[in-house]
Amino acid sequence: MKKSSLKIILFMAVFSMYVPNMAAGVVSVEFASPGSGNWEGNLKVIAKVNLSEASDETDYVNYAATGGTATFGVDYIIYPGTLEFLPGQTSKEIYIYIGDDPYGEDDETIIVSLSDPLNAVLGSNDTYTFTIVNADWTGFEFYDTASSGSESVTTASVRVGYFTLFSGETTKTVDYSVTGGTATGGGVDYILDSGTLTFPPGTLYRDINISVINDSIDEPNETIVITLTNPDPNTMGLHSTHTYTILNDDDSTGPYIYGQIPEPNAIQVERDSFISLHVADALSGVDANKVKVQLDGYVIYNGSLAEPNGTCFSAKGECRFFGSKATDYQMVFIPSTIFD
Repeated sequence: MKKSSLKIILFMAVFSMYVPNMAAGVVSVEFASPGSGNWEGNLKVIAKVNLSEASDETDYVNYAATGGTATFGVDYIIYPGTLEFLPGQTSKEIYIYIGDDPYGEDDETIIVSLSDPLNAVLGSNDTYTFTIVNADWTGFEFYDTASSGSESVTTASVRVGYFTLFSGETTKTVDYSVTGGTATGGGVDYILDSGTLTFPPGTLYRDINISVINDSIDEPNETIVITLTNPDPNTMGLHSTHTYTILNDDDSTGPYIYGQIPEPNAIQVERDSFISLHVADALSGVDANKVKVQLDGYVIYNGSLAEPNGTCFSAKGECRFFGSKATDYQMVFIPSTIFD
């Protein structure tokens, strides 16, 4: 009897030590990974958030950008929100929208944090760091690989920069010349002679000026390809060529829309998503200041009221122009609330 009692006491002691571990099996919520990175210009980044196991009740967790070196509205867009895990669901997605710019700069980071979980606890990966990798090399390069303007604009400027963290104390030079295109120089469509840009100490950019000849001929748009050569010091960035398009302004063709997301007349689309489309005109180009977009009769973009970076804010959300090619812009609308 004494031996049996001792065995029971030992079994109860072991069981009592094991029970708390079973009770500790609370559902946790965390990012699937601590972070990732990619080149700037990757429009939509997905950060996955997972539950440790399926739950029989609805779980919630808040998220928001809480730090990093990138600038909201310039380098990226992400609005604070709440993820809802219905019973049985174990994975959700957070969208980060990444912009692009032509500047040589350090890589930049965005830190997104989870907070205030309901019916769950935070796991170890409660923050997610996305690194925007700069795609613009240090050295001489064009600010943009392409630009355009109406032939009625008689002087067009194309900007060349020397992108580096340290400007140095010496004068720098780089040559330029026309190396291609469909437009005819020598005063027919334009005038642009070869030349050299000089960057005194501390100078970060210079402009190449093109004299554009206006005519009354209804013709296709024409291009001028300009190339940088012989950099001193011997550093050249990624954008060593630039294509300038002379937009014919003697046509009556209006702009058109293509590449809509979701597609026109779509019956079912993803929840908590965004709307995207292209506005294009291959001949006269698109004047961003005159573009107006409505959603269900509500104006979500008005070019005359947009921010300098092409962004319009309204009660419905944020609408932004992307691209430097005036013949073809992409527009992205990010709603302020989840839509069906």
